Amino acid sequence: MRNYRNESQIFKSETFASPLRLEILHYFIGNPQQEYELDQLSKITGRLKTDVEASLLLLEKLGIVTKFEKEGKQYVRFNIPENSELFKRIKAEVDRRYPKTEKIVKIREKYFTGIIGKDQRMAVVFEMVIRISKSDISVLISGPPGCGKDRVAKAIHELSNRSDKPIYIYNCQAYSEEDKIAKILYGYIDYDKDKIVPGLFEKASGSTLYLKQINALPLNFQQKLAKTLRKGRFTRINDNLEHKIRFRLICDTDQNLEELVKKGDFYEDLYYQINTISLRIPSLKERPSDIPILADEFLKKYCIENGLPPGSIKFSPEAYEILKSYQWPGNVVELENIVYRASVLANDNIISADIIRFLKDVEIVEKPTFKTLKEIEEEQIRKVLRYCKGNIKEAADILGITRATIYNRIRLYNIDLNNLRD
Repeated sequence: MRNYRNESQIFKSETFASPLRLEILHYFIGNPQQEYELDQLSKITGRLKTDVEASLLLLEKLGIVTKFEKEGKQYVRFNIPENSELFKRIKAEVDRRYPKTEKIVKIREKYFTGIIGKDQRMAVVFEMVIRISKSDISVLISGPPGCGKDRVAKAIHELSNRSDKPIYIYNCQAYSEEDKIAKILYGYIDYDKDKIVPGLFEKASGSTLYLKQINALPLNFQQKLAKTLRKGRFTRINDNLEHKIRFRLICDTDQNLEELVKKGDFYEDLYYQINTISLRIPSLKERPSDIPILADEFLKKYCIENGLPPGSIKFSPEAYEILKSYQWPGNVVELENIVYRASVLANDNIISADIIRFLKDVEIVEKPTFKTLKEIEEEQIRKVLRYCKGNIKEAADILGITRATIYNRIRLYNIDLNNLRD
């Protein structure tokens, strides 16, 4: 008969206090005969392997679980017989406490399925999401396009005490005109219709405001926003009445804001206002071992959505190799898109290497993007003015145009010379 520590020690200890330990116990209670590999527990909980090991230490000390090695890998088994009174007591305590932990599990399944694989960096991100969600501090999420920044932002909101209200989202790439952006964010008074039109600052009161691609805001507007955040109050357009900021701010970017600050392309004060906590999402290129795992997750998802048994469509071994060799500039979003199309093209329920090659070729044809002449002109004028520290005559000489033309472009592109002369 297996020896356990005194039952009172089990129930008086911190056994059930840790959400991660509670979740591990929940899995064991549901499958008491199953042996779990440590890497498997790390994946299904979405937590760091070191954190899983730390949570198991107490359970092992109490005799609830045993760690052992098999085929060079570490495994854990549950020791408590399913028909014992102790099993029933542990199950009752887990069932009583689990609803609080269950929210974390559901959020992980909703937003991190298809993002978390074996690579521990995404587990670190999820761990930070859990901790960050408990406070109201501003968060800056950075990472390449398609890596899942929006999923992380929504997870933070839904785990927070503001989750009873919807998250409000604004894509800063939507408009370049400052008056339009101001009306959307700050709100305004429509005197013609004699009514107040609330902006997102007002609508998001008591909730979360998520500004996507914060780097796309015009530089002048960045200054206005920084001043507002620093003051903690905002005023509607055409109004004098101040309102207290009551939203939690989350921003994201696919640019290196620190470098943009150094170049004068991002307002330094705003950078520090929004960067209280920074989360960086790694690209798929940085974690190639996750690609087959995530591809399988997406394939399972699409099988279920199309009424097929999970696992009924599979990748060939050669298809996995091609998936791993691709650079994935569109990251998780691109991978999910290709898996979806590949599942439609599967022959005899097998996704072959040829299908992946075909879809990759299509992607490469669709990828090139080009700047307009107007964008190129604006970029060059800003670059020269920055080099000349706002000296109009010197800039005109370098560009080979008249000073009148430069003044015209400064107005057209809303260039703030004061920022360039600092």
